[in-house]
Amino acid sequence: MAKTQFTKNLDAVQREVRPFLKEHGFNVKGRAFNRETEEGLVQVIHFYLDSGSFAFGVIHESAESPPGQFWVEIGVYIPEVAKSEGNEEAGWKKTYNCAIRRRMMGPDGDNIYATFWNCLPADVIGRALITRIKSDAFPFFERYATRAAIISKCGTGETWLPSEGWGLGEITAAIILAGQGDASGAENRLRRDYARTDAQKWPGRAKRLLEIAHKLGLDGFTLPDK
Repeated sequence: MAKTQFTKNLDAVQREVRPFLKEHGFNVKGRAFNRETEEGLVQVIHFYLDSGSFAFGVIHESAESPPGQFWVEIGVYIPEVAKSEGNEEAGWKKTYNCAIRRRMMGPDGDNIYATFWNCLPADVIGRALITRIKSDAFPFFERYATRAAIISKCGTGETWLPSEGWGLGEITAAIILAGQGDASGAENRLRRDYARTDAQKWPGRAKRLLEIAHKLGLDGFTLPDK
């Protein structure tokens, strides 16, 4: 399928930032840049073209932004979490494979929820993107650079942006701890999740936690009655 002009415009923007990201250890495939850490986590920067423009083999229809704009998502792929949750990706990682992810901030530094970028002019947008990657994406990756750092944030609600908290629950910590052989720590995290759950709002939570425990090999795991 022939590329639209919008897609070509975003290609030009990516060309502006590719040398900078390559210098910092990122490789690119399509719209997604990947960088693997020493622990085997994968840090992802993913460009999304909006409003009916052809990208990634699908048509994105959105009323949020006018045609020709795009947004950037940042995420951290944790292999054991992705595998446990049925979101494992053996090949190139996208942000939708990541346990921790959110949109990167846009060009307006005073509005953290304005996340859309224009495609033109590519050189100007590219320079602005590099500035934002330095101020937003890189600190994000630093906060979740190791499993220990991720575990320390899980269940605390201490995130830089509200949207960053997705994936930072007790279950994520439990999966990581189980993978490290810490069965007791994993069980404690699952029980903490259950203790914070409103049984009337989430009547199936106990069943789900027991299923997760079984999948993690936590034989004999039980939950207290509420």
